[in-house]
Amino acid sequence: MSGPTSGAPISLPISAVERDTGLSKDTLRVWERRYGFPTPQRDAQGERLYPFEQLEKLRLIRRLLDAGHRPGRVVAQPAAQLRQLIERLNQPFDPAHPRAATPSPATQQRELHRLLEHVQALDAHGLRRDLSRAAARGGLHAFIFDVAGPLLNEMHAARLRGALQRYQELWARECLENALRQELAALPPPPADARPRMVLATLPNESRGLGRLMMQGLATLHGVECLSLGQQVPVPDIAEAASGHRADIVGICFSADGGQAPLRLALLDLRNRLDPSVELWVASTHIKSLKQPIQGVQVLTQPTDIETLTDRWRDQHQVCV
Repeated sequence: MSGPTSGAPISLPISAVERDTGLSKDTLRVWERRYGFPTPQRDAQGERLYPFEQLEKLRLIRRLLDAGHRPGRVVAQPAAQLRQLIERLNQPFDPAHPRAATPSPATQQRELHRLLEHVQALDAHGLRRDLSRAAARGGLHAFIFDVAGPLLNEMHAARLRGALQRYQELWARECLENALRQELAALPPPPADARPRMVLATLPNESRGLGRLMMQGLATLHGVECLSLGQQVPVPDIAEAASGHRADIVGICFSADGGQAPLRLALLDLRNRLDPSVELWVASTHIKSLKQPIQGVQVLTQPTDIETLTDRWRDQHQVCV
């Protein structure tokens, strides 16, 4: 995208900024609240409009993120300081190509196959190196959607065709969990008055924590203040945490390992223990196997449901982001 040439100053909608920089709309909104940048204008319909000079600074930030810098260290800095940081990199800065190119579908598939080869070979160094590179290149949002989720699908398919053993998959999931924890730890803390507030956990007999970490990452990026309790948490403890944390939402993730009857009983117990004003969200691709819906339980069947339901909650409670 070229710069302005003449006439009135150029302002771009958030969708155009997202396409130009590779920074998601959610990321731009979170930075606006946490760091005071960007500072978009508003059109007659209240939609965000970004002046061209802010787009240029976002390009600089994107470049630094690709080089391994964290948002909390660069977003609030002035553009001049960002340019100085870029000058220290051992590559020239090209304003026309401010970020690494997004991998093509074919390239992404090759990268997934390489990750799967690391898993099959129990190559800890290779797997952790490539996971770290993928996270640094695209950030947490892209890591969840483009790496973690697809890799889980690849491993599942490999298990079905006999190309991967269960112990290899369990080890790889642990590596993925560690990578996600590192990315979550690098996120800046939300403001004290962030809403909604969410408590996250897995129920007893649920040993997998990867889904909870993915849910926490997407919720945090969307401005949700999260308190994660970990895995296999007793129902009374979850309810007590929701009360003590003044939670608006309780998020539960599960796999199919624990069985449907115990899951249903645990969810009914938890729903009864929670204040009626607290929403209960349950995330799993296996939720459809429950024979009957549970009143007062909101089902999430895909990752993007986090953003949709959070926006709905804010609209209902008139909370601005």
